This record gives sequence, C-alpha cells and structure tokens, in this order.
Amino acid sequence: MKSIKYLALGLMVLTLGGCSNDSKIEDFIPTPTVSPTPIIEEDEQADEIEELETPLEELDIDSLETTPMYIMLSKFGSTLNVRSSPDTNGDIVGHLVHREKIDVVEIRDGWAIFKDKDVLKYVSADFVVEEKPEYLEPPTATPTPIPTPTDIPAQGEEEIEELPE
Repeated sequence: MKSIKYLALGLMVLTLGGCSNDSKIEDFIPTPTVSPTPIIEEDEQADEIEELETPLEELDIDSLETTPMYIMLSKFGSTLNVRSSPDTNGDIVGHLVHREKIDVVEIRDGWAIFKDKDVLKYVSADFVVEEKPEYLEPPTATPTPIPTPTDIPAQGEEEIEELPE
C-alpha cells in the first residue's frame, strides 16, 4: 500500500512539474510497456518484484503510443518494401514512397515498427527520419533530336526538270 502512495505521488510530480516545453525531448520514441516500473523501497528486495515484458505483438495496438516519422529515399520514383516481420525474408505487405508519413511505435534491431490500419508492420530503420525530407526532383528527359530535311536529293532519285512555258 505504501508503494502505491509513492507511485501516485511520483506520477503527480512528473505530471505537474516535468512536462514543460523546455524539458521536452525532441527525438524521443516511446517504447510500449505493460505497466509503470514499480518503486522499490530501500528495505525491499529487488528480487521480490518480477517484471514481465509483454511482447509488442501481444499488446493492444490501439493503446500504443506512436511518433510521426517520414520515409526518406534517395532516388525519385523508388519505393520501400513494407514487411510483415522484421526480416528481409518476411512477406512484403505493401510499399512506401519518399516523404510518406508513418506512425512509428518503436525502432528495434534496425527495423522501424509502425502502426498501419491497426496492424503492426516493419520497414528498415535506415530509411526513417524525424523531419519531412526535401522533395526529390524527377529526372529530366533527354530530348530526342528531330532530323531536319535537306535539299540534296537522295541516291536513285532523279531531279525533276521544269518545263519551259
């Protein structure tokens, strides 16, 4: 009971005192947890409290906190594969394009885990950035030269003589 009071007091202090814009961490990506970390008093043993971390796939998807991030590719017209699992052998379940916004839940082991239509999907974290990237210019087409006609008759053609009047 005593630890619940300390936990409530700690949450009130964090809520009232630690949430100003000056102390905001810009690059924070929330990691989902099942419950807040319990406060261990000095006279308690740390071994008495077991923490069980629920796998990300078993959590309620609607309750996960997300961070908006963007896809950054280097070539105009290219796409990024979206996978069903954090592995290059995972099924491709979609594609993303340059500057597309995604709601990232977590970045783990080189993969960005994001929420899409209440389903967790994966992309390589190498292509995910916090700021919306610059627009990629499409490549310019090389114009095909148009042949110009010449006044020289081609071989095998006879010149037409004009008749006198």
